[in-house]
Amino acid sequence: MKLKLKTPPAVEPVSLAEVLHQLRLDVTTPELSSGTLAIGTWYLITATGTNAFYTGCAVGDTFKATDTTPLTASNKVREIYEGAYLNSLVKAAREYVENLCGPLITQSWYQYEDGWPCSEFK
Repeated sequence: MKLKLKTPPAVEPVSLAEVLHQLRLDVTTPELSSGTLAIGTWYLITATGTNAFYTGCAVGDTFKATDTTPLTASNKVREIYEGAYLNSLVKAAREYVENLCGPLITQSWYQYEDGWPCSEFK
């Protein structure tokens, strides 16, 4: 029997904001309030007036910039330098536990059988 991942989990069990809080890490980068966000970089929202980031984002949330999002005076963020690295550690930890205990989060798998039906049932 072989398994192949069809649909990976939509979210990890622990968010980047929770990791920063649990590790007692403070984001000490300068606050940005103008310019555009770098694609692929993680940010912490420190102020938002008109929510130009993503639906549902609020102060204290983290997000990964996926397109060129311009900042206005009412939107302020701080860059998280190790965001991608910390998220990769969360993913690796989840995968390790899932290998021992089974899936933690809803996901879909393909199951391939080596020989179906086997010769015993012919």
